[in-house]
Amino acid sequence: MQLRAAIRVPEVPVKASDRVYEAMKEEIITGQLPPGSIISELLLAKRYQTSRTPVREACQFLQKDGLLEAVPHKGFFVAEITMKQVQDIYQLRRVLEGTCARIAAEKVTRAELQELEALARPITFTASNQQSFRRSSEQNRRFHLQIAEITGNQEMIKILSNILDKITRAQYLEAKMAPMIIGPEHEEIVRAIKGRDSAGAERAMVAHIQSSLDRLLNVIFSSKLSSSP
Repeated sequence: MQLRAAIRVPEVPVKASDRVYEAMKEEIITGQLPPGSIISELLLAKRYQTSRTPVREACQFLQKDGLLEAVPHKGFFVAEITMKQVQDIYQLRRVLEGTCARIAAEKVTRAELQELEALARPITFTASNQQSFRRSSEQNRRFHLQIAEITGNQEMIKILSNILDKITRAQYLEAKMAPMIIGPEHEEIVRAIKGRDSAGAERAMVAHIQSSLDRLLNVIFSSKLSSSP
């Protein structure tokens, strides 16, 4: 019997603008491109070994994400992190993630619960080691997205994914002030979901998000005081 040769599917090359977008997004989130920084298309094109066009396209995508701001005749700047922005985002998080936790308690499967319990182990955020910060940030992101994914609501998942990108920047600033540990709050959320306590899961999630907001606002306020003349 003659075997047919396997058909090789050619890999689709990554667009230069997509590659630059991901690299710039990482630098903005981790503070390598801090708030208020001027974006030099020429310098970034040299850094990423590409032309200015992919950099400009990436900047336009990042502007849509709310990570960059465009100023006429001046170009792009890294968006500032303000108290109002943080408060608005966390107000949305309380409603969105509280609902996700409530639905998750009603729908969670045994396999999903096991994954959630693994993700709920204590997380230490420290900005002194960027690799460690990325791991902690990704674990935290996966925990919150996993709860949203249990709901099966794709629109809520997409909205939350975008929100988590924005708050990671603020978490990095918070971690620069002092290492922070997240553990008991995540475990309390998981206990409520495991117990099928939908109201308790929603309360635990809302309390967790409020606690995170209080810490972030304190960091932003402290940083403004330290930078004032």
